[in-house]
Amino acid sequence: MIDMFATAPTTPTKAAEKKAKKSKPELTIGRNLDVLAAADAIAKSMKGVIDAYGSMIKGSMTKHFATEGSTLGRRPENVSLTGDHSTASGELRKRDERRVLIVEEAEKLEAAGVVIEEKEIEPERFYFDNEILSDPEYRAKVSAALSLIDFGGKSPIVKQERVVAKVVSEESIQQAFVGKTADEAEQLLQIVGTLAIKPKFNGTLAEASEILTLAGVTI
Repeated sequence: MIDMFATAPTTPTKAAEKKAKKSKPELTIGRNLDVLAAADAIAKSMKGVIDAYGSMIKGSMTKHFATEGSTLGRRPENVSLTGDHSTASGELRKRDERRVLIVEEAEKLEAAGVVIEEKEIEPERFYFDNEILSDPEYRAKVSAALSLIDFGGKSPIVKQERVVAKVVSEESIQQAFVGKTADEAEQLLQIVGTLAIKPKFNGTLAEASEILTLAGVTI
């Protein structure tokens, strides 16, 4: 009897080779590289400013959407944001399905009557127990036939349960406003939604620099 497991073709593996670190030859660029590096340093330092002001603006947007949506009893329209020298689109979007809800979030939404969906993460599947197949006698039997084999009271099949996660749907956002107060909607929005800002500065870089300086931001 041929052991199908013993005669199964194998894929050759290549041992990982350690590469010695080599010193890189230098290429002199000069001022162009200095300008790029300086701009990169400024861009990185500005990220904190962008995050901080973006957070403040999103807080204002959340309150607006919560108040408007609870008054209308439905999902409110997206808005156009305006500043003295700038404009932006302000959008309320559905939470990405890849950000699955944790238990506490799902319970909070369900308690508020907000419908959520289930997304399959792992399908139900069956596979052979390696403890069985590691036994030469059992492995030979499995190789010959997969049914009516005495495995000594053990089951050669292992079941993996189906795994699902709770996610937000478009209807979830709608229901976050139905029959809710502004405060309740504001709390639910932080779970079911995500806010997006697309700013556009209507001025020159010099004017932009001046505004940042007046705000106490050092460039």
